[in-house]
Amino acid sequence: SEALEQNSFLRCDPIARTLTVSEGTWSIKNDLVIPRGYSLHVEAGATMSFTGGSVLLSSSPVMFLGTSEKPIHMKSNNEKPWNGIIVLNADSESIMQNVIIQNTDAVSREGWILTGAVTFYESPVKLMDCQFIDTAAEDALNIVGTGFTLSSCLFSHTVSDAFDGEFVTGDITECRLQAIGGDGVDVSGSDIKIEQCKFAKIADKAVYV
Repeated sequence: SEALEQNSFLRCDPIARTLTVSEGTWSIKNDLVIPRGYSLHVEAGATMSFTGGSVLLSSSPVMFLGTSEKPIHMKSNNEKPWNGIIVLNADSESIMQNVIIQNTDAVSREGWILTGAVTFYESPVKLMDCQFIDTAAEDALNIVGTGFTLSSCLFSHTVSDAFDGEFVTGDITECRLQAIGGDGVDVSGSDIKIEQCKFAKIADKAVYV
């Protein structure tokens, strides 16, 4: 009820237990919090413009299904970066396809500090044809304790690392990492396969294990 009250553009289906963002341009002034039990669906062609410092936080899977003709665009509505996407302990797999995530930083408020501008914590995810651009966080994408697929994605102009995986299992395929201020791929305690990726202008290490 709080999410619906603050964001009139959300459509709620109580039977399917979904919250949906339709095609169009939408402004989010505060944190957008998705409760456990309701998955968030974002349709192709949606642009979500966040106030600087705000975050999208979900305890359920997210389904962002853009297309090459109508990508989903997530950005800040002013010069201050927004604090990105956090998915915590989701009980099933999230999918993000043809999503452009731009001008992000990580959460740092009242003792709550994350390294990733986009974080999936113990929440399996597939990311396909996504773009992570202009990231001021320690990690543009941080995945922890789960399985993942990362294919045909672009990481560009990050202050520090592009992808950080901790205790994960997954594949990184046909991705491009360019103008990276730290490491391209940084993993620990993990089992991953990297194939047909391109690394350019990496300030630190292309791959750090």
